[in-house]
Amino acid sequence: MRKGLYFFIKTAILSVRLLMPLGAAVAWITPGELIPSAAARADRSKGPSYPATVIAACQPPTTLEDGRCVLAADVVLTETLVLSSGMTLDCQGHRLTPSVDGQEASWGWTRSGMPFQPSVSSMPTTAVLLADGTSGVTVENCVIENFDFGVVIANRKLANAAKPGTHNRILHNTLNNRYRGVEIIASDGNEILGNTIHSFAAASGGISINHDSDDNLVRGNTYVGPSAEWWVPGPLFPGGMDEGTNGWSGEGVRVLGPVFSYNFTVGDRVFVGTRNPNAWAERNVIEENDIEIPNRQGNGLVAESASDRTVFRRNVVGQVSDGISLVNHNRGHDLNSKNVLVEGNTVYGPVVVGLQAASTENPVLRDNTVRNAEFAGILLAINAFETGTVTGNAITDSENGLFLLECCRMPFGAKVSLNDFVGNTLAVLGEVEGPVELSVDGKGNYWGHDSCPGFLPSDTSNPDLIQDSFPYIGPVADAESPPGQCE
Repeated sequence: MRKGLYFFIKTAILSVRLLMPLGAAVAWITPGELIPSAAARADRSKGPSYPATVIAACQPPTTLEDGRCVLAADVVLTETLVLSSGMTLDCQGHRLTPSVDGQEASWGWTRSGMPFQPSVSSMPTTAVLLADGTSGVTVENCVIENFDFGVVIANRKLANAAKPGTHNRILHNTLNNRYRGVEIIASDGNEILGNTIHSFAAASGGISINHDSDDNLVRGNTYVGPSAEWWVPGPLFPGGMDEGTNGWSGEGVRVLGPVFSYNFTVGDRVFVGTRNPNAWAERNVIEENDIEIPNRQGNGLVAESASDRTVFRRNVVGQVSDGISLVNHNRGHDLNSKNVLVEGNTVYGPVVVGLQAASTENPVLRDNTVRNAEFAGILLAINAFETGTVTGNAITDSENGLFLLECCRMPFGAKVSLNDFVGNTLAVLGEVEGPVELSVDGKGNYWGHDSCPGFLPSDTSNPDLIQDSFPYIGPVADAESPPGQCE
């Protein structure tokens, strides 16, 4: 009951405040004559190959080589690099570092007489900036270290985001920074592919897709989060207000719609956006990434408020707080995340919850594997309790295979069938007031029993209300043909 209350509180409604500006100077790199690029390399992490253009003129600290702006040595930046449309920045494995390292916030201790110390930004706050409609840019083979933010892509709303030639591509970089490897803000059609990302401030994250950002692809990246034990606040954007004020924390990859206003500065560029309940973060795809957060303060993958049709597919997530979380930390059910597809992911413990679907509408949790969840393999609460679809999942070795939390007089309407719940301390923990049927069209689940009745009173905390009328007596989640069934 106490953990059930904990997760209910976790999805509580929190306010969003205006972000304050702060930043560092900017170094401009402008394009020269456009010439054809070399043949594009293609592999799983790079996705499809596109014909591209590159610039024929490069400005320091880069030089032109084989149609690319390249680094010949490690560079200490005093100003953010601002890239222009059509540019390819190839660091050739060299490092970009700030001229002044930042400082993390510190809680301080009253007994020691040391007050709270706010974070101090690196100078510059951001290594690389793509802004205001910049398109067709590639950033590759860079080692970006010790900035607050590695790459920021801001204010790039495009009507033709699906057109391949307009995509910005962040490829095969190593991003070791304090708060975020890649920050996408009100920008469409970017591809973040095959990068190795590490963030080291306690409330930091890997990749964030924020505000009205659509049709972005995050594929084949590896993210390792912080090891610092104490959660301390960090900025949502460069120079922005602390994340803790908004009720968010760092995550491996987060999709968050335009439920807040922002006002921040990178160099001499000012970025302003307003809260817009009529616009959503839509059709963002996060697939085939590996995510781990050693301090377990953040979640692996998150679809947050005002996000629609997010796809989490074939990711591997482990050693985090919650593996994959579909929630709404904003006021009003009209801003719930919705239509999220969670498919073919692997979540391994220790985690608190493997797959959490709470203030979210019409989520589909399909063909996922969860093992060793400390509280629940799958959590369905609030709107997901009424509208979710849970099928083909294998949940093993967890405290509770399935946790059901009824709220606000919403009747149970979720479709739960063809799942395996095996080796869990309790198969179903339910804080419910009305009847719950865990089968769909005569197709139930496998509860680890190889003979009928298949679903026992001891499998649930509430046998009077929770039933599976058509359980299977063999694994069914990945079965080519259905095993025997009880009726």
